[in-house]
Amino acid sequence: MPSILSPDLGLLFWMFLAFLIVFALVAKYGFPVIIKMVEDRKNYIDESLKKAREANEKLANIKAESEEILRQASERQAQVLKEAMATRDSIVKSAPRGIECRRKSCRTSADNYKVIQNSHPFFRRLRSFWTSEVIRLATFSQFK
Repeated sequence: MPSILSPDLGLLFWMFLAFLIVFALVAKYGFPVIIKMVEDRKNYIDESLKKAREANEKLANIKAESEEILRQASERQAQVLKEAMATRDSIVKSAPRGIECRRKSCRTSADNYKVIQNSHPFFRRLRSFWTSEVIRLATFSQFK
């Protein structure tokens, strides 16, 4: 009775021959497909890593650009604030002169109006009429 643990020479020969046939078939048809799949997977992983590096570089560039834009915006803000403060200071410094000019202008206008008002008889009558009307209305409103 043949035993698996102690095979005879004929069984070893046929097992070896079957192994060589299966190995030849796998080597001819199986290994190239497996190797191609492994290489495709390796290429896919390499491409993914390359794209990830590019994405990281783009992200770093975008971050640098955004920081540059923020820096420019803050510089522009500081410049606008300086200009606004300078304008404010110049307005504050020139305000007393402008007020004084307006006072003089108003005084001159009022003086001119008084001269015209006093010189024309129509204005004198009008002034006396309005004065009497104001007095009449003031007294009338007291009795209400």
